[in-house]
Amino acid sequence: MAFKIALNPTFKTQVDVHIKNDKGIFQKSTFTVQFARTDMDEVEELRKLPQTDVIRKKLVGWEGLLAEDNAVVEYNETNLDIVLKIPEAVLGLSESFWSSIYKQREKN
Repeated sequence: MAFKIALNPTFKTQVDVHIKNDKGIFQKSTFTVQFARTDMDEVEELRKLPQTDVIRKKLVGWEGLLAEDNAVVEYNETNLDIVLKIPEAVLGLSESFWSSIYKQREKN
């Protein structure tokens, strides 16, 4: 596929969140997020910020995020505040954002 300079202003990617259950075993949950794209000037600024601030600046939406009762959690500032209080979610969001910029080639 040819590289195109004109890109959409946002992109979607999967977030993996690993949380230990009551038996001490990590369980993986996933949901899809939409991030605003960034340029290299902004990347340098974002690297200086706490990860929660990076997420607040770049996250513009999500899909597939569910509450305890399986109700859909809408994307808004209140729900974002709740998600950003969960360390495992912040880690998953952060890894998802930064790996979308610095994708390493995966081994077969």
